[in-house]
Amino acid sequence: MTVPQTQILSKRERNRLNIRGAILKAARIRFQQDGIQDARMDEIADEAAVSRATLYNYFPSKADIIDALVERMGDDFVALILRHTQEAGSTADRIVATFTESARILEAEADVARLLVEISWQSWGSEGGNSGLARLIDAFIVLLGGKDGADDIRKDVDIRLMAEMLISVYTGVIRSWQQSTNYPLQKQLAAAARLMGETFARN
Repeated sequence: MTVPQTQILSKRERNRLNIRGAILKAARIRFQQDGIQDARMDEIADEAAVSRATLYNYFPSKADIIDALVERMGDDFVALILRHTQEAGSTADRIVATFTESARILEAEADVARLLVEISWQSWGSEGGNSGLARLIDAFIVLLGGKDGADDIRKDVDIRLMAEMLISVYTGVIRSWQQSTNYPLQKQLAAAARLMGETFARN
């Protein structure tokens, strides 16, 4: 039986993870309320209920907090994709559910999310960015049923190409959302996901 990671960690390690998580959550709150430029480190420390010394021990600068939030956003998106692989229904249904849930999350903190997404894309092409992109491709391959593909998707198209197409369509819609505050992200991502599902469906 696999032992959950949280049971393997020592009390000290769990405490460190909890403090780090509290700081990142507090930073998102302050960034959303005040804007990233105007949010101050002491306000983030107060929001997280930690001392300034503790904050700077974990994150020496606001830029370090932003980098950590970008990394967590990528981790969370991969986890979201993999979570939807467990859902009942067709592959097309799972693609739609993945895209629309992601849209709800992004729109809930739109100002912060727009900036974090932009920073994330700036890293693509770097070693870390390529690693993140590879993780997304692998996650979407799982969503599509693994290397052989689910029974309800077509077999005449390479599964990796399908995963790359999903990423391209997803990021294209997100790019449009970034450029317009009135862009209907949920509606457009849902429509794009349905189109992809129909394109990949086995006749």
